Amino acid sequence: MNWNMSMQPHWAGVMVALTLSAGAATGQSLASVRTNTAPTAAPLVKAPTLTAEELAHKKYQRETMARLAALEMNDDAASLAAILVEMKNPDPKIRSAALQATVQFNDRSAIPALQKIADETQDAFEKTDILKAIEYMKLPSLTELMTRNHSAGAVHSPSNAPPIIAVPPSAAGHP
Repeated sequence: MNWNMSMQPHWAGVMVALTLSAGAATGQSLASVRTNTAPTAAPLVKAPTLTAEELAHKKYQRETMARLAALEMNDDAASLAAILVEMKNPDPKIRSAALQATVQFNDRSAIPALQKIADETQDAFEKTDILKAIEYMKLPSLTELMTRNHSAGAVHSPSNAPPIIAVPPSAAGHP
């Protein structure tokens, strides 16, 4: 049985039109669309390869940030001092990780050192982050609030206390 146009399903013409328009959109010639040959693939763009020095620096960053994350879990003056030393690191990523570690360490004795670093910092965004961290660290803890309310004879009722909303500096972000 021979097919002629009247015997083709109604969608056959649509498929030919779509194939031709897809070929035109991708730059295929009409001949390659008709013969279903694949167009020549564009050459792949290689990602830039890092130099040995750049790879070593990335490794240094990862190791230092991992060390800071481990130090923030401790509860001793030596760990806090090691974290604060990294606040003067020339690498901004490490300084940022050190600031986060200081906030997580949760020791208000770091506030004077952070204030001094903020005063010396030239970068406006970094200075803002440090000042936000200081303000966050100055907030009273829940235990301190409960103790203060208890010693003042306050009735422990949600309607009696203003809501306290603390946003850690990492969540605040930059404009």
